[in-house]
Amino acid sequence: ARWLYSARLARRNLRRYPGQYFVIRFEDLVRRPEETLRAVCVFLDETYTPAMPAMTGAPEYREKRSHGRTLQPDESPLSDEFIGLYRRTIPPPELAFMQRLAGREMALFGYAPDELHLSTGDRMRLAIDYPVNLARMAAWRSVEGLQQTFPSIFGRSPGGNMILPVGDVARPAVVEASR
Repeated sequence: ARWLYSARLARRNLRRYPGQYFVIRFEDLVRRPEETLRAVCVFLDETYTPAMPAMTGAPEYREKRSHGRTLQPDESPLSDEFIGLYRRTIPPPELAFMQRLAGREMALFGYAPDELHLSTGDRMRLAIDYPVNLARMAAWRSVEGLQQTFPSIFGRSPGGNMILPVGDVARPAVVEASR
């Protein structure tokens, strides 16, 4: 639900702010960091430096993203080990529900749906659970809508990683999309 919300928000912002909004897929940043960072630098009108993928200028963030791994000084802390992690824990009928609901947005951002081989029992479970999952999604979207529309009443506090230190200059928005 959160990915679907962010994907729709990204589409809306691309439409509302042409040339001022840039979407980055996490998979691209991890698998092709130099190419992706170069594109970001062009977008932000910044100079790319070879030290950027290693994040040596941001030691706290570098440490946080290394997830306990010992890194070489020029090694990127980003890892693709977390891409698709959910596939090992979410049952196939739930994946089928997610893909059915988010298929259009997935395609728009270059994601192909997983090929799922559902047993007869899985198909029955999907049919039975579909209305419940749809209601849960509608409830979540309603809460999100209230939080976005009436932030002073229903707002939520941003996570610590979303708050910029005092003095940081606002830049055009760059969003990281990940499935």
